[in-house]
Amino acid sequence: MLGNKTSPSLTDDCTLISLRDIGLKRGFFSLSQITLLGQRAQVILIVGHNGAGKTTLIRTLAGLIKPSIGSITRRHRGIAIATTDALAFGGLTVAQNLSLFARLEGSPIPQESVENWGLAASLNSKLSNLSRGLTARVSLLRAFSSSAELLLFDEPTSNLDDAGGKLFADSVQARKGLGHLTIIATHDLTRLLPLASSVIVLERGTIQHHAENRAEIDLALDYYHYSNR
Repeated sequence: MLGNKTSPSLTDDCTLISLRDIGLKRGFFSLSQITLLGQRAQVILIVGHNGAGKTTLIRTLAGLIKPSIGSITRRHRGIAIATTDALAFGGLTVAQNLSLFARLEGSPIPQESVENWGLAASLNSKLSNLSRGLTARVSLLRAFSSSAELLLFDEPTSNLDDAGGKLFADSVQARKGLGHLTIIATHDLTRLLPLASSVIVLERGTIQHHAENRAEIDLALDYYHYSNR
């Protein structure tokens, strides 16, 4: 499917979130006529140049920004979000941040998960003292430890090494197997494109392409790369 007027053909039973003609103006950033359906077991990549509106769209999907016009219908249980901002408390230790999240979630984070994300040795370190890579791992561990059906990520692999990128990809695949919806804003097509069920190309706050099969995705990415020259 191409363009921003026609929405994907999905059944209501599968749809977890629906955006209809969303528009907003936020400083230099805006969205216009955004129509999008997200269904169970989908992985949607959002790509676009810096300033295209990717972060604004992720935050709108999360409910952190209220659109000026249009409607959002939600059928998902819970939202987990990880952005380039840690969305955590820099003055607390990693262990304290994870403990706080676990209390909010209502279930502990397994020690095995902490070790898998390479954070066991950093539990007593303040978050503000960690490298960007380790800070990203804390944010991603928190998101993947949630039981939420809608997972939102903004440039999740930008500070991850190859091992971290693989762990992220494996975690997305696991949540896909549970029927959860994952939406990722990214420039990292090399590592994340293999995960994609569909690809959205944003430009100046509008959807230029929404591709849902391999031929359409290739066409959409050709447009993205050409416009990025």
